[in-house]
Amino acid sequence: MRPNAAKIRRRTVTVDSILLPPENYLRPTSQGRESAAVLLDHKSVAAIYGRGLAYSALKQYELAIQDFDQVLRVDPDFSGAYNELAWLLATAEKPSVRDGPRTIKLATRACGMTDWKNLSYLDTLAAAYARAGDFAQTVEWEQRATASQDAVKQTRLERLQLYRAGKAWPED
Repeated sequence: MRPNAAKIRRRTVTVDSILLPPENYLRPTSQGRESAAVLLDHKSVAAIYGRGLAYSALKQYELAIQDFDQVLRVDPDFSGAYNELAWLLATAEKPSVRDGPRTIKLATRACGMTDWKNLSYLDTLAAAYARAGDFAQTVEWEQRATASQDAVKQTRLERLQLYRAGKAWPED
């Protein structure tokens, strides 16, 4: 299962290493819905992406979708934006914004851009297939994500044993 990023994002949004609660990030300005970061640089992919994360965390899905789409128009190589948009379209609590076919395309693109190695992206792809009703593919991708996580967990447990024994990793 994907780490509960939505819960984390409800608390803070990271933009250029600055942590802000979503409510502060989206404070109204004299120009309307624009955040302070976006007003400073309306072409900043990081600012628009961060605002999209904040809108998503606040369940303002339509605005989040607009921001993620804008990020992808400006930077079509931003795998994180493909993944976040796919996750939103697959899992949004508001059924009217869900879009199974589009989320599969977005998640597949994000996975391909990371050589199919990002576990969260594989989990998003599984959620995309679930939303589209293809549970055979859902199970296949979730098993791949889980198997990879198990291998990572085993490696971390082995390092933990070294640390408990007072040894550094890697061993000399």
